[in-house]
Amino acid sequence: MAGRDDVRLYVMTCAERIAAGVVQGTLASIARSDWGDEPVVHLDDDDGGGGADAKTRQTSNYRRVLERIARERPPCALVLEDDVAVNRHLRANLAAWQPVREGRLFLGSLYNPNLTPLPGAPAVEDGFVADPGSVYGSQAFLVTPELADFCLAHWGEVPALQDIKMSRLAARIDPHAVVVHQPSLVEHAGAALSTHGGAQHTAVDFDPWWRAGAPEPREPLPWEQVPGWFDWPRFYEEQVHALPHGGVVVEVGVFLGRSLVFLAQAMKAARKDLRLFAVDTFVGSPSDPAVLHHVSAHGGSLRAAFERNLAAAGVADAVTVLAESSTRAAREFADGGVDLVFLDGDHAEDAVAADLLAWLPKVRPGGTLAGHDIDTYPTVGRALDRVVGRGRYATDHGQNLWSMTRG
Repeated sequence: MAGRDDVRLYVMTCAERIAAGVVQGTLASIARSDWGDEPVVHLDDDDGGGGADAKTRQTSNYRRVLERIARERPPCALVLEDDVAVNRHLRANLAAWQPVREGRLFLGSLYNPNLTPLPGAPAVEDGFVADPGSVYGSQAFLVTPELADFCLAHWGEVPALQDIKMSRLAARIDPHAVVVHQPSLVEHAGAALSTHGGAQHTAVDFDPWWRAGAPEPREPLPWEQVPGWFDWPRFYEEQVHALPHGGVVVEVGVFLGRSLVFLAQAMKAARKDLRLFAVDTFVGSPSDPAVLHHVSAHGGSLRAAFERNLAAAGVADAVTVLAESSTRAAREFADGGVDLVFLDGDHAEDAVAADLLAWLPKVRPGGTLAGHDIDTYPTVGRALDRVVGRGRYATDHGQNLWSMTRG
């Protein structure tokens, strides 16, 4: 079995992408995974003033990464571009993958934008041998030092970008040398157009939650069987599909987890990697006697029951619990750092107003602040009119919610 140090992680970037905050998203995704070590960030040493276009610069930078791999000689190197999201169990999955275990010379891709299997090639566990002529996209290449040596020696013989150079040169050594992981462990999280002017592409089978050798999961607890109130599933489904990988979602007031279980299960079903936070004191509030009754029945706190429901629903690994007041929890998030906040906590007018004042600055421009019970509690509408202003938020009476986009 491959050891912890058998794969070294390199992330390619440049000063412009750092200034734009692009690479920070990739590093945050790596930090959410089981990687554990700090990746090696390889900076393009061209400051943009040398006249080279972006494609030439990226290809030159890739060559310098290969030179570094050839010099440092890790058993295997994973080279990532700087606009990707990674699987939560990335290190464990690489350690378990057959080409890494066997330690043979190969070019591995953890990113499959619809590559073609090579007819007649030998089988590969959790993957396939690719037709080298079909390879494009270098979002996540696994490279051995020996392959780096060969590619450097013949770099100029394939007049193309690094993805074409690497795959075609690897095939010269062995026609079966290009292997692709299934499912993809890396997703292209770039903008509508490729950074370097190419067509946009994404992985056909990225799964942020997949883990090699994981036992067949037992039937998860359906969200419908979690006690509570939840009449905004369509809103959450829309958010799951609209938010980017790494998007931050905060639900304030989670009760026993019915709505949050739905959200987390929908996220996993959509193979989306969102950061979900549950904020609740778990002791209820005087504005909701029904919740206080349940708190009393559970011995003074709902937290243990909430976490049991997450585990039974198979989403405990997808939710971070902040057992504190809403306004206190808001201080733990940077201004503009949250994509979606959903308020369903204390419904007293002053409490709703305090939540609005605490969380609105935390929502990024273009992000969403929303909440429940616009039809149930008049206090919610009064607080919104007081803090946000009448006409500044939308209502959806079919889902008993209000929402607004931060300008």
